[in-house]
Amino acid sequence: QTTTAKNSLRAFDASTGKLLWEINGLDVDGPRHKPDLFFLGAPVVQDEQLLILADRQQEFVLLIIEASTGNPLAEIPLCSSRHALAIMPSRARMACPLTIHGGIAYCPTQLGRLIAVDPVNRKILWDFQYKQDASNTNTQVSRYRPTIAQPLEPVSAVVASGRYLLLSPSDAKKVFCLNRSEQGKLVWEVPNPDDSRLQCVKDDKVILIGRTSFALSV
Repeated sequence: QTTTAKNSLRAFDASTGKLLWEINGLDVDGPRHKPDLFFLGAPVVQDEQLLILADRQQEFVLLIIEASTGNPLAEIPLCSSRHALAIMPSRARMACPLTIHGGIAYCPTQLGRLIAVDPVNRKILWDFQYKQDASNTNTQVSRYRPTIAQPLEPVSAVVASGRYLLLSPSDAKKVFCLNRSEQGKLVWEVPNPDDSRLQCVKDDKVILIGRTSFALSV
C-alpha cells in the first residue's frame, strides 16, 4: 500500500481562536475532505482571497480560495512532477513560498521552474526553467515513512526589486536574476555552493545568509 504525505489548511478567528473553516487533506470525513491534495506552503492574501500552491497527484497547481469561507474559486494547473510524494518525500518537506508583486504571482516549484501567473485572468505569463542539481535531495527517490520525524528543508522566497526578480531555489545551487518586465529573461546567474539563503535586496545589493554569507550587485 502506498503512503503519502498529508496536511490541511485551516483558518481561525484571530480574536477568539475559533476554527472558521478547514480544507482537509487528512483522513477524516467532511465536505472539504481532499485526500489527493497536499499544500506546499502558507497562503498569501490578495484582495480577500488566498493564493496557495499545492500538489494534486503529481500535478502542481495554484489554488485561489475565498478567505472568509474557504470556498475554492479557481485552480490553475502549472506543471507536473515526474514522481509522486510517496516516493519523493523531500518535496513534502520543501515549501514553495509564493511571492506576489505588482499583481503577479511568482510560483517557485522546486522542480526546476519558476512560473509567473496572472491570478485575475487565471493564466500563466511565463515559465523560467533551470537545471536542477543532481545531488539535491529533491531529485532523489525514496520511500515516505510517516512514523519518522522529517525535518523541514530551508527555502528562500523569490525577492522582487524594481524590474528584477531574485531566485535561489533549493533544487539548484545557484542564484538567478531575472528581468520580470521581459518575460522572466535571465539577466545573470552565479553559483551558491553552500546553499546560502536569499534574504533581501538592500541598496542594490542581494543579501544571502548561511554557512557562507555574501552580497551580490543587482
